[in-house]
Amino acid sequence: MRQFFEGTRPGHVGRVGTAEFELPVLYFRDDSFGALFTADLTRLQAAMPSQSLYPVPHTPGRGLVYIGCFDYLDTSVGPYGEVAIAVPAVYGRRPPPLLPTVFEGRWPGFGAVILHLPVTTRLTRDGGRTYWGYAKFVADMRFQSTPEFQECRLEEGGEHILTLHVVKRGPPLPDRRPLITYSVKNGALLRTTIPQSTIVRMALDGGGAFLELGDAHPVAKSIRELEIDPRPVVTRSNLDRCAILPEGEVVEQSVRPLEGYLGAEREQGELESADARGVRGIVHVGEPGQGQQAPQSPREGNHPRAVGEGARNDAARCPGHAWTGRRVPDADAGRRLLGEDGEERHGRAGGVAQTRRRLRRDCERAPAA
Repeated sequence: MRQFFEGTRPGHVGRVGTAEFELPVLYFRDDSFGALFTADLTRLQAAMPSQSLYPVPHTPGRGLVYIGCFDYLDTSVGPYGEVAIAVPAVYGRRPPPLLPTVFEGRWPGFGAVILHLPVTTRLTRDGGRTYWGYAKFVADMRFQSTPEFQECRLEEGGEHILTLHVVKRGPPLPDRRPLITYSVKNGALLRTTIPQSTIVRMALDGGGAFLELGDAHPVAKSIRELEIDPRPVVTRSNLDRCAILPEGEVVEQSVRPLEGYLGAEREQGELESADARGVRGIVHVGEPGQGQQAPQSPREGNHPRAVGEGARNDAARCPGHAWTGRRVPDADAGRRLLGEDGEERHGRAGGVAQTRRRLRRDCERAPAA
């Protein structure tokens, strides 16, 4: 873990309003998953901000859309949630069908064109717009993670946008391919290369996964207008993931805007997580106060890693975040959670925690894919 983040600190200060944070942004742990869907290739091409960006074809007349859900449990800007709606594309040349999505960041010019990127904090919304030009807005997210599946329900002010449900399938494999995004900042096309280290399970068919779109929300309508097939062709579940978000580089000037949906002006969104036992915790996330730095992760010190899917220990340690349950130490079980009803609920067993640590070590030692 420390080797992966070596050289990222000290960084440099980023500012949005009165809030400060350190760049690059560090992602120490998340529960994340996603799926690839087919959509109308002509409509995807029309959504590209540059004529040099070509959506990756799937079959004649059909391209691909990726929807990814990220429950960021431990980051250098505090815990938050994010959902990406993106189009896999290649810059500079027409790609062959499917092949670039296999190599991802190793394929020349490959990247994900970000159409929408809702988040649950105002700080990450403003930072994403200011430094990367990402089409972010503040929304509400409910995550559920079990040994069998992961699910995220995305809403804004009670209005359903989408629900993504992915079944965990496929052998766990280390993956060090970078995540590359394309966005538009001040009229320029920006490419951002995000190093990541993960253990991933992938399946080449839906296998019980599904996408459900809301009826009236503008983002749901924009996805439906791409003529998306709600049956995924590939699913992805990250068993453990860390990443580094640096600033991007300009690859082309004077491109079309890619503003996406900007949403209402909100101070915070609601982020809710549930684990396999139905234990839920809600983190109401707001921007740090006047002149206050964004919360720094304890991972930069020697604080032990939180154990268990859906763990929200970081909420209790970060200013501006509130966890509805109370945690108390428990060396045998890894953690105990006293729920809102006061009932004690046990976390994942130490054997599982050791397995996750072993997977992390394997991931760090594995050669680049």
